[in-house]
Amino acid sequence: SELKNKLEDLYLSNAYGNIKVCCLADFKASDAIQNPEDKHILNALEKSVDELNKKYGGGFIAAVRPRSYSETQNEFIGKERKRGAIRELIRAIKGNKKGFLSITGDTGNLSQTKYLFALDYDSTPVFDSLRELIAVAEHPMNKPVIKNGKVVSGYGIFSPKTQNSLLSASKTFFSSVMSQDSGVSSYDEHSAERYQTLFGESIFCGKGLINVDAYDELLDKNLPKERILSHDIIEGEFLRTGFIPKAQIIEAFPPTADAYYKRLHRWVRGDWQNSGFIYGKNPLNSVSRFKISDNLRRSITPVVCLAVTIYSAFCQGYAGAVGAVISAFALCSSEIFSGIKSVFYNGSRSVTDLFYSNRIPAGLGCFARAFFRVAYSAREAFTCFDAIMRALWRMYISGDRLLEWTTSASSEQSGEKS
Repeated sequence: SELKNKLEDLYLSNAYGNIKVCCLADFKASDAIQNPEDKHILNALEKSVDELNKKYGGGFIAAVRPRSYSETQNEFIGKERKRGAIRELIRAIKGNKKGFLSITGDTGNLSQTKYLFALDYDSTPVFDSLRELIAVAEHPMNKPVIKNGKVVSGYGIFSPKTQNSLLSASKTFFSSVMSQDSGVSSYDEHSAERYQTLFGESIFCGKGLINVDAYDELLDKNLPKERILSHDIIEGEFLRTGFIPKAQIIEAFPPTADAYYKRLHRWVRGDWQNSGFIYGKNPLNSVSRFKISDNLRRSITPVVCLAVTIYSAFCQGYAGAVGAVISAFALCSSEIFSGIKSVFYNGSRSVTDLFYSNRIPAGLGCFARAFFRVAYSAREAFTCFDAIMRALWRMYISGDRLLEWTTSASSEQSGEKS
């Protein structure tokens, strides 16, 4: 099966020594706590894990949670979705397995687990990336030091560099333009992350190495229930995230504009549901609060730019034209500067093909993305505005559907509005 092959690939590329591969899964949301097909799905998963354990002499675990009723979703789901799944797995490591319907496979020394490497189904770590993360995590200076409900020095999470896969980036013209750099490039580019460079701590994107003890102490019961959708950044700020560019993860990129903006809609809703951490009473420092507010700023920018552009159409003289140009530049300035930088450092080769392939060169890609950002500015603005309004309505008025989330794979396969 596809899942079995995925688990086997993870094992062969990154598992060695005491490292094990765990399939952490929930059943699909339902109006009932159990469905007739649940048993067949569970049996198929357990069979795949058993076959892999027999083939490799162990190293595979299947952990499946039961559904529980969610008041905000008004249906039965895996409690707190991905955040709840990670929390329950760490509780199981600490000896409390009540949150799982089934934990089978090579679980003999589960209680000795020190780190948890969290991945999504559509993300794949580059060969030996996990070894790089563990090596950094084991350095004495990177050990997390907890004070006043937060990691204040060292790191509780280590985040790898994320790249788009070549296959997904080349799938359509839209993805080839919007996906930026794709594949693994160890020799012709340097990587940096502005927060890590300026403040010594990065942002957690949901894929990375988590210190089990630090997570258990700080995040087991300290976050509000059924309120947090984009849990990654909050977990990263409590545990303090370090960016490790030498370790890389490859993930799929949305092939169409529909899938791309559905994903953006989910992200923006999640960011605004985190807005309470900016002013609320919590142990987060000013840098963490700025990171959260900066996410809100990025989602507001397209809305403001579209409003200014519409207003400019009714202005007389040069004022209207100036307003429209400023709005367009605000939307695509980062792509334009990146393109200019690429041409300055790499010359004409940044806008011409280096190889016989259908990938767009780096410099040309930057300018193409700038054009796409302006061309799709109205759609991006409406997407962000709709997401912001939905998040605020649900947070402060209705209280419904605060955990509404559709995976990238599901949104690409269906036309559902998320």
